[in-house]
Amino acid sequence: MKLQYFVFGYFLAILATGPVASVATLSQSAVDYIADNLELEVAVRDNLNKTDGHVPVDVLFRNAGNETIPTAFWKIFFYNLYGVRVENLSCGLKVDEVNGGLFYFEPIPNEFKGIAIGEFIICTFFNKHWTVAKTDFFLNWYLSSHGSRPKIIRSTKEEGKFVKDFDTPAKWKRSNDDQWNPFTPEERYEIYERTNKRRSKHRIVPKPLHVTENKNETFAFDRKSWVIIHSREFPFETQYLSDKLQVRKVNTKTRNRYIEIVKENTGEQNDEAYILNVSPETRTILIKALTPKGALHGVQSLISIIEGHDGPLHKLVIIDKPRFRYRGVLLDTARNLKPKTWIYKFLDIMSMYKLNKLHFHLSNDEGWRIEIPKIPELTQVGSKRCHSDIIGECLIPQLGSGPFSNNTGSGFYSVQDYRDILKYANQRHIEVIPEIDMPAHSYAAITSMNARESKLIDMKKNGMKHTPESYVLSDQSGPSNVYSAQRWKRNAMNPCLNTTYRFVETLVDSLIELHRPVQALQTFHIGGDEVPEGVWNDSAACQKYLWNHNINTFQLQKMFNKRVSDILAEKGLNLALVGEAVYGKNPTKSAFFKNRNIFAYRWDTRGEILNTPADFVDDGYQVILMPATHLYFDITQEPDPEERGLFWSTRYIDEKKVFGFMPENLLANINVDPMGNPIDKVKLCKENICPNQSKSYNVIGIQASIWAELMRNEEQFHYMAFPRVLVMAERAWHKAPWEDINDEKQRDKLKENDWDEFVQTLGFKELPRLENRGILHRVQPPGARLEACVLKANSMYPNHIIETSLDKGRTWVQFCDMTLQVGSHYVQLRTRSIILQRTSRPIYIKLQVDEKPVTNMNNSEWGQNKCLKTVTLISNNEFSQSLSFCNTNCNQC
Repeated sequence: MKLQYFVFGYFLAILATGPVASVATLSQSAVDYIADNLELEVAVRDNLNKTDGHVPVDVLFRNAGNETIPTAFWKIFFYNLYGVRVENLSCGLKVDEVNGGLFYFEPIPNEFKGIAIGEFIICTFFNKHWTVAKTDFFLNWYLSSHGSRPKIIRSTKEEGKFVKDFDTPAKWKRSNDDQWNPFTPEERYEIYERTNKRRSKHRIVPKPLHVTENKNETFAFDRKSWVIIHSREFPFETQYLSDKLQVRKVNTKTRNRYIEIVKENTGEQNDEAYILNVSPETRTILIKALTPKGALHGVQSLISIIEGHDGPLHKLVIIDKPRFRYRGVLLDTARNLKPKTWIYKFLDIMSMYKLNKLHFHLSNDEGWRIEIPKIPELTQVGSKRCHSDIIGECLIPQLGSGPFSNNTGSGFYSVQDYRDILKYANQRHIEVIPEIDMPAHSYAAITSMNARESKLIDMKKNGMKHTPESYVLSDQSGPSNVYSAQRWKRNAMNPCLNTTYRFVETLVDSLIELHRPVQALQTFHIGGDEVPEGVWNDSAACQKYLWNHNINTFQLQKMFNKRVSDILAEKGLNLALVGEAVYGKNPTKSAFFKNRNIFAYRWDTRGEILNTPADFVDDGYQVILMPATHLYFDITQEPDPEERGLFWSTRYIDEKKVFGFMPENLLANINVDPMGNPIDKVKLCKENICPNQSKSYNVIGIQASIWAELMRNEEQFHYMAFPRVLVMAERAWHKAPWEDINDEKQRDKLKENDWDEFVQTLGFKELPRLENRGILHRVQPPGARLEACVLKANSMYPNHIIETSLDKGRTWVQFCDMTLQVGSHYVQLRTRSIILQRTSRPIYIKLQVDEKPVTNMNNSEWGQNKCLKTVTLISNNEFSQSLSFCNTNCNQC
């Protein structure tokens, strides 16, 4: 086969950097051939020796085909989360950027000589900040040449497979200050060790406020012989209970063996309170609640009890109400769409664990996800990513979505989809809070409105007098050196254009109409975070504000917030925003806004800004805590390069860290900085930055944030969300007694006991319940250590199976304590879940076993005719070693 290429004159491609004159481009067959035969491999060289804050990364391009890869005009596009230094490389390729983390390699004329058959080149580019995990390198690199369809490079289609191992501290540490190493098997074993190993299936998650029980009084619960009494006050709740328990629903009360939900005052000043009474004397189960919310909470507790019992039920009275009235989860659908069926399943789990707010993140730079019939371009353009030479066809590829639109990088919720989700949530008493992020994080909206404006201009050119409304969101064009945190240029709505506010009002009116038939819209979230400094400096419309009045970016955003909040207030809506949107040296006074309620979401609650929740609380904002150090579930769950996730706010967030979060004692949550170095709390407080809010009742709740950069399918979504969401639900509903103890040692001891019981409950009860509902939660890898020359292993949760392989993963058997003979042994261990039989990532161990006779025969401890056996456990690419010694009979030597 001979690769073909063609010579073009001038052309301008959307994803190119400008006009290209008289260059050879590849034919379609050549593009396809190279994409199929180019073997690509990336390897981090060293995070500890940076050049101007950039890390060297080697990319190997190997020609595995039977034709030379030519010097023609082509580009290889790839996504990088942190940024790449733009420059000509010594390998003959240039690395350049498009926008928002999309970069590309292209041949440098007269320098790139092609890649011969069987040969390779290595190009070293420089990555900003650090790269310490395989998921830092996004999949689906693709090849493009003008006039041909792009094609994904085959060797990059599987995440992580084209990334070399991070096998030294220089590769898995972010800087010289980074104290974290991957957990060794021994460290993981110690983390999993439990002081309380009592089997616990009866605890309800989240834990109720008051439980009185007598386990000596019991009765058999047979689903076939029991009935549920229909309730006119709570029709959904009775039907829900009947469906979940498969117990018949009847209209007439029987003598006994019935479950009844009655509308009755619980004595608690809380509309979510309930009382659950399980009575062996009368053979009845009674749920009392004043509202459907309370009734459903009681129903969920009863289902939890019944699903957690193998035998008879015992006498039980629960009096319960929530700790916080806001118990939420942010679902990011902009970075990667979550189809409607995924949302249904997630809402079911939220209801099971008494979570009541879905913060629905529907827009960002990378995508627009909600149909607005009056502005169709938002979904025609803004919901779709693709590689295109046509202006306004789609957004540029992002986050490994590749050049096509057939994945979760594209898509949206239609009006019917959104109302279906609203109905499903409303039945389960979950409020949906839509967020349209503004003024920043708006590249998708701006691009869509530019496409709309181009159509309007064409209409006017063609003589149309009455054209649709204009919603221009930016008057800026051309190059820019102002970047957002995610490497976007030109991603902020312009606060100085009246068309911006016309757009916002149309959008808000549309959302009100979307909600009206199902669940009235109460709160609109505007985001408001990460507005780049100087982003409007070259806007003609903003010049008079910036220069005539000496106004800066924050003050322009303050103006934007005010006008948008006034629009919301006029329509009777509450304002919700990220705290930094209104925070300069101090928060904008809440009286500045006309809205009935103003909700401030605080994500950064450590270090020099630890006091900001107090500032907001004391000024009358209603504060929701969602600390990125404890409740951001895009963060990795172990400090390991094999683990999925990010690590900008902290190196990892595991379930135990979430369990230990104390919303009412922020200072107590701080132990180490993001690099793992101890924080001096005494010094911190001497600098007068410790929290001291006087109105703690204005902290109305907590929220987990599930950002979706690395969640391209449901399994990845569940892996990052569960079981951490359950642990967060525990803290949101239940205040543990140990939270009020000031003595740190005493508090930690009680917390550890509580944690041990919680782990037992999850292992024996809640994780099987999740899997029975199709939840693909993370299965933690096992721990291992040597004890008297015997290899032992344990799992994070009881009820999981540990398996081992001695043949590099070809076959697996259930693990038993291992005593090994002299020699070298390569052992793999993994954990298997009990219901869906899913497995963890394996851990790799090398065991070196040696024996030698004991020469000192006078040593009474060893005795005569004994040998000294030494077992060395080697892990983490031989970075970690541990030894175990024991004596054996000499005839075993």
